[in-house]
Amino acid sequence: MLRVELHAAGVEGAALTSLLLDLDRREPAEQLTRFRPPPGASVLSVEAPDLAAVADRFSPFALPSTLAGLPRRQRVEDVGRGVGTYGDGFTALTVVPLEGGTAGGLLDSLRQEDDPRGEATFSTALIQGLVVRAGDRAYLLVGSVPEQVLRSAMAQLRVSPPPVRR
Repeated sequence: MLRVELHAAGVEGAALTSLLLDLDRREPAEQLTRFRPPPGASVLSVEAPDLAAVADRFSPFALPSTLAGLPRRQRVEDVGRGVGTYGDGFTALTVVPLEGGTAGGLLDSLRQEDDPRGEATFSTALIQGLVVRAGDRAYLLVGSVPEQVLRSAMAQLRVSPPPVRR
């Protein structure tokens, strides 16, 4: 049996409790975990660049220490400063400055119709995302925050664009 409790800081009682009555810690057999597409399904495999790593390494901008009221998380020492992650715990917002062509490609693939604002949103069950072209700059904002937080962060970036880092 395995019991897991998730507690919020400063709050009494568990916010989430999960109990597994039967737990086998052995590695499962390959036939249980191997992906098999259903009959008639087509599978496409592509290689894609790690855009966040490229942006982190080459971004000319110094992102702020807070964004939309969220503090910037500590960065890992061997990672650059071009990508910023904000928030704490399960609240996370990541900002990736993008090269104009990359932003254009993302905007073209995400927009459902012509949008003169130069932005597009996307969402899944776990994350919200916003791609915005703002003048000569572009940003990908993505996180486990409501869309309004993404828009607040983008408004802050528009009003106070990050300075060029040296």
